[in-house]
Amino acid sequence: WRNRVCIESPFSRGEEKVKNFDYVDVLTMTDNLQIQAPSQFGLTSYAHYLSYVAWKNYRLPYVYHNLKDLNQHKIEDAIEDDAVFYGVKKEDIKCWLIDDWDETSQMCLSFMEKLSKAAPDLRIIFLTHFQEEQALEGADSIASHKGFKQLYLQPMSKGSVREIVKEFNEAMCIASSDEVLERVLTDMQDMNEHRTPVNCLQLMLAYKKQFEKRPINRYAILKLVLQSLFDNMEQLVYGGALDEDECTYILGNFVEG
Repeated sequence: WRNRVCIESPFSRGEEKVKNFDYVDVLTMTDNLQIQAPSQFGLTSYAHYLSYVAWKNYRLPYVYHNLKDLNQHKIEDAIEDDAVFYGVKKEDIKCWLIDDWDETSQMCLSFMEKLSKAAPDLRIIFLTHFQEEQALEGADSIASHKGFKQLYLQPMSKGSVREIVKEFNEAMCIASSDEVLERVLTDMQDMNEHRTPVNCLQLMLAYKKQFEKRPINRYAILKLVLQSLFDNMEQLVYGGALDEDECTYILGNFVEG
């Protein structure tokens, strides 16, 4: 799929159609950016793909770093290591993509000051996860870095959902791809879920168990999803099949937390 970013949060209630920016748009901008999204929207994957496209299409070293792996006292060493990896001069490093940026942390503010001194011409793209309730309360409650243009990663388009459904269904043979796609989109809408890869895959794993008859309420759909998660012995260890009471208990704990 090809995620896009825009200047409005995916939770914005504004009815005006806003411009989406694709990978090329982001690469050709000169602004420092802060790209924000809730977890599971694919923010880290987006950053890796942006780095890949920058090098493959333009031979621009856009280097991905996770903040937790960077030492603010060795920023110049990190830039030199990047240059060696790409086989370019240190001054040719065009951009750092810094994942898991949290500027509410005092360490981040100190880090930014030292990075600006060590590489004043380096373009910076921060990738920041936020909680959905922050966006619902209003944009002011979301951390944003001064002087950085704010963009938001959008949910997948219906066309992107179709791609995931098609590939998964070809391997699992649930039903016709059109039927599965319609069911995925309907269930996500009824459950008020975002069109994210994880949500698509969780629903389709549930459909492997029961697809013929669509549940009439949200709880029944959630029960199917929980059963698919905890009965998948190849990835998770639970032990035994789940009955409805156990699903109720597990779901209750999730809600309470």
